[in-house]
Amino acid sequence: VSQPSLFQPQSSVVSGQGNPQIWCVVQGSPATAHVLSWYQQLMGSGPTFLLSQREGIPPTYGLGVNPRFLAEMDPAKNAALLTVGNASPADEGTYYCALWFS
Repeated sequence: VSQPSLFQPQSSVVSGQGNPQIWCVVQGSPATAHVLSWYQQLMGSGPTFLLSQREGIPPTYGLGVNPRFLAEMDPAKNAALLTVGNASPADEGTYYCALWFS
């Protein structure tokens, strides 16, 4: 059994305006079979946990994370999507996806 890999096809940098969306495509395995997590890295800081998601289950947010960070799965694209609702300059940074595989 091959291990799944992740691919972020567009920029994962949020510029702090609008409602940016970040895709995370799973290759080699169905995205819906895994728990996907999202991390935020602000300038000058290490990555921090935002949330984890699994198809059909509400996301689990990190401590103090605002629910305006919206996560959803798109089985047709075999991908996860993170939307940063009402992004502000405080959200400027790089966003990463990760996958639990066992």
